[in-house]
Amino acid sequence: MDFEKRMYNLSLLGEFEPIKNMKDLEDHFLFAHTHGKSVALVFYIPGCAAPELQINPHSNLHAKMTYIKDTYQHDLKHAHSSVKIIGALI
Repeated sequence: MDFEKRMYNLSLLGEFEPIKNMKDLEDHFLFAHTHGKSVALVFYIPGCAAPELQINPHSNLHAKMTYIKDTYQHDLKHAHSSVKIIGALI
């Protein structure tokens, strides 16, 4: 399989945990922080053929959670666009 196909095939990473709201996401971040893990977020972005994956290293988790709380609504939709956090991998 070539690189481009692997980039867009999230199934190669396994199942991701669906995230419904800010509390679910905070629980994932707390678990990851407590266990020294990173968190990969899965985003729905309108117009993209597949969800987007963003990896947040353990050292950035506090700053990233602060940013998300300031920028995303309780249902994890971006406050100023149609982007939405739909899942997480630890």
